[in-house]
Order: sequence, then C-alpha cells, then structure tokens
Amino acid sequence: MTLSFTNFKTKLVVFFVSLFVLVQIITNTAVYITTKNNLENQAVSNLTFSGQAIRRAVDQRNQELSAAAELLSRDFGFREAVATKDTPTIISALQNLTTRIDTDRAFIVSMDQKVLAQYGTEERMDLSVRQDKALFPPEVFAAVEKKGEASGFIQIDGVIYEIVILPVLAPTPIAWMVLGIEINKAYLDDIKQTLPVGLEISIVHHQENSEVLLAADTFSLANEFENTFLPDLTDIKSAEVFQQNITSQRYMSLTLPLQSVTSRHIIYAVVHYSLDVVFSPFKPLMITLAGVLLAGMIAFIYESFVIARSVTRPLQELRTAAVNISKGVYQPLNDLHQNDEFGDLAASFNKMIEDIDIREQKITFQAEHDLETGLPNRLKFETVLDQLIAENPPGEAGSQNIDVFILTFQSIAEVRNSLGYSVAETLISQMGTHISATLPAADVFFARLNSISFILALREPVEDRLHTMLTLLKSFDKPFICGDYNIDMTVQIGGATYPEHGKTAADLIQKTHIAISQSSGTAHHYGIYNAEKDTQDTQKLSLMGDLRASMHKNEVFFHYQPKIDLKTGRMTHVEALMRWIHPERGFVAPDDFILLAEQTGHIHALTAWGLEQTIDACARWREAGYRLKMAMNLSAKDLANRQLPDQIQRLMTEKRVSAEWMVFEVTESAVMQEPEIVLDTLNRMSDLGLTLSIDDYGTGYSSLSYLKELPVSELKIDKSFVLSLATNKNDQILVRSTIDLAHNLGLKVTAEGVEDQASAELLKAYGCDVGQGYYFSRPVSEEDLLSYYREQRQAS
Repeated sequence: MTLSFTNFKTKLVVFFVSLFVLVQIITNTAVYITTKNNLENQAVSNLTFSGQAIRRAVDQRNQELSAAAELLSRDFGFREAVATKDTPTIISALQNLTTRIDTDRAFIVSMDQKVLAQYGTEERMDLSVRQDKALFPPEVFAAVEKKGEASGFIQIDGVIYEIVILPVLAPTPIAWMVLGIEINKAYLDDIKQTLPVGLEISIVHHQENSEVLLAADTFSLANEFENTFLPDLTDIKSAEVFQQNITSQRYMSLTLPLQSVTSRHIIYAVVHYSLDVVFSPFKPLMITLAGVLLAGMIAFIYESFVIARSVTRPLQELRTAAVNISKGVYQPLNDLHQNDEFGDLAASFNKMIEDIDIREQKITFQAEHDLETGLPNRLKFETVLDQLIAENPPGEAGSQNIDVFILTFQSIAEVRNSLGYSVAETLISQMGTHISATLPAADVFFARLNSISFILALREPVEDRLHTMLTLLKSFDKPFICGDYNIDMTVQIGGATYPEHGKTAADLIQKTHIAISQSSGTAHHYGIYNAEKDTQDTQKLSLMGDLRASMHKNEVFFHYQPKIDLKTGRMTHVEALMRWIHPERGFVAPDDFILLAEQTGHIHALTAWGLEQTIDACARWREAGYRLKMAMNLSAKDLANRQLPDQIQRLMTEKRVSAEWMVFEVTESAVMQEPEIVLDTLNRMSDLGLTLSIDDYGTGYSSLSYLKELPVSELKIDKSFVLSLATNKNDQILVRSTIDLAHNLGLKVTAEGVEDQASAELLKAYGCDVGQGYYFSRPVSEEDLLSYYREQRQAS
C-alpha cells in the first residue's frame, strides 16, 4: 500500500496517530514534569531546612565559645597572669580551656594587637607564631572595642577558623582573648548529623582580589568541584537555590554567607543535593511509559486506516459533485446507500445544489437589473453596449453606428421627497414602461442608469438620432397618473454616437452626461455631444487654474471709475473694477473670468483677495487725505457665504477702515437666488454700518416692492436705460419715475453709463444723486485716479 500525503485517507491516519502520540507525549511529559517538580521542590525544602540548621549550629557553637572565653577572662589569677605577662601561666590556662571545650586554637593579644601567648592542638603547634607578632588585622579589634566582643569566621595562616574575641578586663581592657575552631571535615561531619540524608556541605572562602579558594569540603573529587563550581560562586545570590553539574552529576545547591570577622575574608557555606540520586528510582517508570507509547501507536495506526477507508469513499463522491458545482454544473449527487451521517449529507448536498442554482439566478438578475423597474442597470447596459461595439468594428463593411441617449429627470427627487417613496416608485416604473413603448424597435437596449436617469442604445443612421431625441421629448408632454396625482415630468436628453464620440461604453456614457451639461442654459432640453465645446470647457478649467497664481503675480489688479456728485460736480465715490492681463491670453474680460470663478468655486478666493485689496486701498487713501468712498461688487455666491460679514469686519479692523467708507453693490438677480440666506447676510452687513447698493437695477425683476425688505440705502440704474437717455423718451420716463420712487423710499440713486453732457444734465434735473460713466472718466489706475481727484480739488 502506497501512501500519499496529499491523500485525505493518509492525512486522516496521520492525524489520528499524531493526536495519539501528542496525547501520550503530553501525558508522559506531565508525569515527568510533575515528578521532577515535586522532587526539586523536595530538594529545595531540604536545602532550605539545611541552611537554617547550619546557621543554628554555627550560632550554638559561637555561644559556647563566648561563654567559655568570658568565664576564663573573669578568673582573677588569669587576669593577673595576663597583666604581668606570665606566659607559662597563660598558656597553661589556655591549654585547660581548649581541652575542656574542644577548641583548636587560643590566643592572648595585647592591646597593641601583638600576640602575647597562644596554644593549639598538636597538629597546629608548629605554626610560626611569635610573641609581638601582629596576627590579626586592626579592624578586628576595632569591632571588639565598639561592640565589646566579636565573633565569626576568619583565615589564620591559611586555615579557616570560627572564632570569638573578648576583652580581658582588670577592670579596663588589658588584652584580648581569641578562641577558634578549625573548619575542617570533622567540623562539617558534626553539622551533617543534624541534616537530611544525601546532603553534602562545603565551606568556601573568597579573598579580596583573588580567586575563590576551597577551604574545606566533603567531596572525594575536590579538584573537579573547584573547577566547576567555584568560578560561578560570586555570581550566585545568597540564600538562592541553583543547579549545576559537579563530577558529572547534577546538583541543586544553596549558598549561605557566614559572618566574617573582617571584610577581607568572605566565607560561604554551600549545601549540595544530588538530583541524579533523587531521580534514579523513577527511571524504570519512564522506560515503561515509553514502551506503552510505542505499542499504542502501532495499534492506533491499524485502526486509523480502517476508519479512514470508511470515511473517504463518500467524501470522494462529494468532491466530484463539488467540482461539478464549481464548473456551473448543478447535477444532483447519487444517493449514498448508507443509513448514517454521510447518507444525510448526500441528501443535504442535493438540496444545496438546487438552492444554489435558484439563488445564483436571482443574484445574477439583481446584479444586472434595477429593483424598482426590473429594467437592466448600468452594469448590464455597459456589458451589452461593449458587446454591440465589438460586433460593429469601425470601418468594416456592415458595421453600424450606435446611438446612446441618456434621459435625466431632475424632478424625481422632488417627487420622492414631497409625495413619498411609493408614489416615486410607481412613477419610475411607469416612466420605464413609457420609454420602452415609445421606442419599440427590436434593436433598442434600454436600462436605468441611476436614481434620476435612464439610458438606451440603438443602432440607427446618424441622421435619425435627432428625430429619435425629439420623439422622446414629445412623448413626455402628457402627465403621468400616479394614484390621485397627475405628475408632469421634464426631461433632458444627451446623446453620443459610436464611433464618432467614443469607442467604449464608459466613454459614450460620459459623453452623454457632457452633452446634457452643454445643453444646460439653452432653450432646448436636448443636445448632442460637441467635442469642440468640451475642449473649450477644459480650457476654461485650465484658465481658472491660472487665476489663483495670477492673483499673487500682480496680473490681476483693480482699476477705479469715479462717481460724481451731480449737484457739486465733485468725485465722492469710486467703483473698484477687477482686471486680468493673462501672460499668454492677454486681456480676459471680467464677465468671463468672474462667471467662470462662480461656476468652478474659485469666486470665494477671488472675493477674499479683492476685499483685502480694496479695503487696503481705502485705508491708504484716507490716511493720505483722499476722502473717497470705495464701492465693490459682490456676486450671488458671495452673498450665500455666511462668513462674509465676519470676513469684512476683520479686514476693516486690521486696516482701521470705518464702515461708512465702504459700499457694496449687489445685483437684483443675486438677491433673488437664495433670498433667505442673502437677506440674512445683507442684514448682518448693514448692522456693521456698511452701505449697500442695488446694482444694474431694471435688468432683473424690475420691481421696487422687494426693496422694502432689503437693508439697502442706494439704487443704481443700469446703463442700458442711460446710454440713450438724451434721445429716448421712454428711457427718460423710466429713469425719472425710478428716481422719484427710489427717493420716496428713502434711497439715493446712482446712474451708470453717463456718456454725454445732455444725459448728465437730464439726470441732474431729475434729482439723481450720483453719475458714473465715460463722460466723467473711464476706469483708471490708482495713480491716475488720485491725480484726477487732486486736479478737481485744485480747480474748485
């Protein structure tokens, strides 16, 4: 039997076996870790207990030495011998004392720290200790003088001792008595008798500026111990249990610092516990568990193959059915003759195939159709149109033109908002049916493009497309009946033709939208895409891109036209008129670039720049003594900007310009576009003390009735009524009546377009307040304007 690891049966067997092995490994590991942790915890407990026992043994021995030394130091005869330096008597006393309390060394040290007498065991009697020799460091006796006694561990002639030091008093200190026990194997064996079995003890001495040296130990391989253990000793924290290898065995060790008499000698007691000895009883258990794992794995492999074979056969059939589904073949699965979960799975699979087939048909329909009308949507339309284009390659015999028309109904949103969604849905459905019935040709493909537009494509001669558009327009003359409502729908139609205007569906749809934009503002509600006009629009957008840069290069500037008080003949006002000299196009008419700025959203930046320039000029003129009011035009977009009054006030505050020096002219049409917002803006400007003027009066609504609602103080008659004033009786009647009505409303009147003396005289006779026009002066630069002002003042 061959095994393939891409085969599910093999994977199933491997999974079961791996799972079994994993469980066994986890179980055995858990047993091992638990056992190991328990034994290590037991070792730590034994080490901790041993450390405490060692400290108690050392303290007890220290107390015994202190008591014996204190008893001898109080003996009168001994003190007298010390005082007279009777060496034989002192040595005899020390001999008796060391024999009685089983100590190894005894010393009497003078107050100047010289050895007066000493006694030791036979193996230590050959030490070359002479009288008057300073055997102990000075700091030892400094501690005794401070505390009255001292005890601890110290190295004497290369041997570690536990010592006590007490003064010999008569009654003041006359000498020091030192008793010491050598730290050797016998010393450690006494301590081990109080410890658990299996523990080893070492005493380690670390001298300043030298390596760690072994003072005493109970290991048979001392050299091995020294090489492996001692170099790491100084890195181990005191009272911290750590593991290490010594003589090829694993040990747990505990380091205990012992009290040293001097800082030159650091003494450690190290307790060791062999882990190999502790773990040895459990090795047979580990071997048994490994054998159980191997036997179980062999049996499990066999059973896994049996189970896998029964599972994979029905899965193979299910896999074949799934492959068919992925290919779009929804063929039911043959029933598996099994009364188990696989039989139920086969039945469920067949039901799933049936449901998928139904759902896919529904999803496909919804993805390609509009839910409100059931018509194809934009996605479907682009797909079909691209197919039509592919079937009609340009320039080939039999290839046909394809016209694409978009029908847009802006009032659909208004119907939805005012009459509700149900009425709007009914209306849209009727419109779809109506368009289909209007163009019943077989080669027309019709779709709903978006919420307010329908789109269609048809193959027809180019000369027929205008007829088709007019037919569609005329078909919407009658209202649609939606329940209790008769609804008139106004349609705009834009058209584009393949291959003349585009060679893809996306291009043609874009061009139909542009065609509608190009027809906006005309008397017609339809239009065919005009490539030349589209290029002009692109050029206009490019022109607007140049405008912002020109404002910072002095290519956009102001000229000023005087306004004359007709009673006095003096210049009292000026109107700021914006000019633009393009570096490549030359002079650009204000009507052109200001209108484009409004359409493209650049008007706010242009107005902000203009306000800063005119208010700054007004401030400079006033400071120089030129008492002129500055007038500036505002567009409809400016008046819809609620931030405009605050912007003007900030600039006037910065430039220290009084509000009475500024006049802002607004047109009738600008006021009427968004009356609520505009009225609020004008009222706020009037509250600032600004003078407001209605510009081009007579060209808009030509009514004074709305003026009583506006906070204006001036009316400006349009030049179209003034240019022929001297010769046209009708203009004379209109101008005179307008002046009278405006004065009756408390408004001052300015007439623009005054180009001859006769017109100026008539306006003065009618009571017109201010005149403006070429008769007085053309728009001029700031320098020429101020020169004109000075000449007027000098002449008067």
